[in-house]
Amino acid sequence: MRPRFFVSPQDIQRELVHLDEDVAHRIARVLRLQPGDRVELCDGSGTVYLVELTEISRRQSQGRVIRTRRPRVEPTVPLTLYQAVVRERRMAWLLEKVTEIGVARIVPLITARTVRARNGSVDASRLRRWRRIVREAAEQSRRTRLPVVAPAVSFSDACIRCDGLGLICDARGKARPLLDAIASGAQSLLSRVRLFVGPEGGFTPDEIEEATRRGIEPVTLGRHILRSETAGIVASALALAALQKSGEPVRSPSASSLHSSADHGQVHIVEDRG
Repeated sequence: MRPRFFVSPQDIQRELVHLDEDVAHRIARVLRLQPGDRVELCDGSGTVYLVELTEISRRQSQGRVIRTRRPRVEPTVPLTLYQAVVRERRMAWLLEKVTEIGVARIVPLITARTVRARNGSVDASRLRRWRRIVREAAEQSRRTRLPVVAPAVSFSDACIRCDGLGLICDARGKARPLLDAIASGAQSLLSRVRLFVGPEGGFTPDEIEEATRRGIEPVTLGRHILRSETAGIVASALALAALQKSGEPVRSPSASSLHSSADHGQVHIVEDRG
């Protein structure tokens, strides 16, 4: 399997490729590739470029495009995950896994119970680290579009911005299963799905009420107690599975069986002591 890298569209000029210092360093020093070796490049448009390296140095490398292709590997419906910020190690793990699953956009969420954001925000260095984690996970999982890691937003701002089908994981109310909510969603809303997952301790009652006022529906993931980062991964996987057929919900027996035993269940976000 050839190495894959995400690059800027400006790095690919017709048949000529100029790779920046970061990618050049990985090619020359980490992978120790040689002129004549081939790599795959993605510019974020969904196109994969097969490139033969012609010049290699640790500061800049060059190559030429051999051929292009557009594999259909990305979900047909873009899923945005509004994930409450959790402890750094667990946040990094979540970002890696939801990237592998196929989430299109991750928005760090500042809620009433968020404890890992200073002054109600996430600093630039953390965002850079999170984006690097997502980039590496996207390359490893052979994705063709790089998921966006947006700047952190407050819960209220996220609710105001939410368009399409908005779903919020609720540990207390009598919410219906996430798969049922997607299955009954209007097709016009299913073109954009926004998923909210809370922090340690879950969303407050006031936050659930605010989300509901904004048309965001409370949902459950089942009977079991999940950590925040586990809930983000499980909810993303379920939502993408339900949306996999050209934006239409899956109504096969296999999909219904996923929630048949959890029709009256709830998911609880527990305190992270790790």
